[in-house]
Amino acid sequence: MALYDSKKVVVAVKYGATATGTDAVSVTNEDVRVTHTSGSGSFKELNGKLGNKTTWMNTDDTTGEVTLESFLLGNDGTGAALDTPPVWDDIYKICGLDEAIETGLSVSYVPSQSQPSDLSSVAIWRDGRKRVLTGAVGTLTISGNIGEPIKQSAVINGFTTITSVAEANPSATSIDETLLLVLKSIDTVTISGTAVKAQSFTLTQSNDNQKQYFVGYKD
Repeated sequence: MALYDSKKVVVAVKYGATATGTDAVSVTNEDVRVTHTSGSGSFKELNGKLGNKTTWMNTDDTTGEVTLESFLLGNDGTGAALDTPPVWDDIYKICGLDEAIETGLSVSYVPSQSQPSDLSSVAIWRDGRKRVLTGAVGTLTISGNIGEPIKQSAVINGFTTITSVAEANPSATSIDETLLLVLKSIDTVTISGTAVKAQSFTLTQSNDNQKQYFVGYKD
């Protein structure tokens, strides 16, 4: 488990359950934070102030978004533990991928044919303040250029509250740079049965939330 190595920001992600400090994941964007939006509107009120509007806000209808970025990492420095899920496995599942583990051989991911769990969550601690996203789903992007480490990012959406809560940052470890996966060639990518050579690649898997607030559902 890992996180941004300043120890000032901790990110935890959990598929199908509540995220805790033990679910910390590796990120490289130090400024990672939740941006939130509440249902709101305005109306003109005849209160003697022509042209002015009164604004209302529905804090029970607050959505949030967080962008996580990291490098794709190997399981360990020896190349063993091939059936060990990566640190980002919960993020992959939140972004709509199904996980398959073949004992002693591999962990693989394919696009899911079913709706992701609506119980998934993301927790972010920033200098002793915690904010949580519930009902989390996201869009995953994995990209690489020849001669560079492979990058991954996830834009995760969910439901949150207006204010954060005071909670000490959990302990976690930093990214092990010896596990970075540097892209040396792209001559084994197969598309519709054809092997492709390229200088770079990008893979995107998308999901989003659809609110039906008027009947009490957040999907």
